[in-house]
Amino acid sequence: MLRLFGKFDFGLRTLVLTCSLPAMLASGCEDSSILETFSEIKVEPLELAFGALNVGESRLRVDSISIDGDPQFRIEAMDGLTFDSDQIPMSIPVPDDGDNTRELSISFSPVVLQEYAAVLEIVSNDEDHKQTDVDLSGAGSVPDIEVTPSELDFGSVGIDSSSSLDLTVTNHGDAPLVVENALLALESENPDSPFGWGPQDLELAHEEQGTIGVTYAPKVPHLDENGNLLPDEDVLMIFSNDPDPDENPVKIGLKGTISGNLAPVAGIYMIEVNKLGGELLADFCAPAPSDTIRFEARVRDPDGGQIQPSNLEWVVVKRPNGSNSEPFPASDPNLFQATFKVDLWGDYVVCVTAADAHGKASTFDADNPCDCQTANAADDYSCPCMAFTAIPREDIRIELTWDLGGPAGHLHRDGQLLSPVRRQHHRYGQDLLQG
Repeated sequence: MLRLFGKFDFGLRTLVLTCSLPAMLASGCEDSSILETFSEIKVEPLELAFGALNVGESRLRVDSISIDGDPQFRIEAMDGLTFDSDQIPMSIPVPDDGDNTRELSISFSPVVLQEYAAVLEIVSNDEDHKQTDVDLSGAGSVPDIEVTPSELDFGSVGIDSSSSLDLTVTNHGDAPLVVENALLALESENPDSPFGWGPQDLELAHEEQGTIGVTYAPKVPHLDENGNLLPDEDVLMIFSNDPDPDENPVKIGLKGTISGNLAPVAGIYMIEVNKLGGELLADFCAPAPSDTIRFEARVRDPDGGQIQPSNLEWVVVKRPNGSNSEPFPASDPNLFQATFKVDLWGDYVVCVTAADAHGKASTFDADNPCDCQTANAADDYSCPCMAFTAIPREDIRIELTWDLGGPAGHLHRDGQLLSPVRRQHHRYGQDLLQG
């Protein structure tokens, strides 16, 4: 689509002759003055080349026209080139300011993929140049994107460090290639991805090149079900105005691996729950006070080192008020196990950590433990903490604890002295007495 719009003014150039009326009538000029007006047009440039544009895009070019008189102009359409005649001023009034130079803005917008050519004809009352032609040319074309390399491998990078590599973007098409940073995306859509890129936008002419900087900054190691370190992988999708669906988006593989002394990982699960009399509990997740739980830890050093059972630490991070029971590591030094005596009813959270030979220890989030069923079903290291609730099986259960131990406080049953714990509670379904 070709459109012309603008406004043209013109001025007058005068020639003064001196002659008398009789002499004028006799074709002489001695005593009288006659004013004669000439029109003159000047157009620059006489050729406007719009270059190659994407279909539907527009580009402006400007012609400067100086003219004396009343100009008119039109376009001879060629090769399907069209224009809006309503945008073309066909007659220009005489300017008040005497400025006879105006600019004509011409907009070219191709509608199909082809070469375009046309002639702008400017007709005036310039006796020497009745018609001035301006050649117009343009093309409907497309950009053609190429991105190299097709994959970025950052190699090994330490945690809290970073590495950067560049992608080279080339436009092999005739039309401008536009790559907006806001349209770049990761195929995983992972907001916590270790991969990122620079903020720049690209607009590339034919055979022009630009770069996209991509960064790998690992923070958290990822392990497979066997505890082996996995590389970080993703795909960068580069969208552009290239109309080829096979190249929009261009997909670039991203890969990087964490290096350095990585912390071990550990998971906790139950392997046995025994009632007070030694009977095995069928549902491990329904322990009661006085039951004994046997935990086992699943540990792994991503660096390939060996972790000993003595390097485990079992921690109770949440317990009922008054409970003071602690996990006891197994007596066998080759077992990654611990036993835990449930002493009061209520909610518990038990965690395990493992340290490597360099003292680097695994971590856990005590505020987000796995529930009992999830931890026991997991076969990886995703549950370093387990939450469970101990509920009494008896219809009536009395638990007595008190704040201060020692000889001043004794509890006897059938003449036998019972060991004090801490606070004293009497429960029958709920607290009935506290003292």
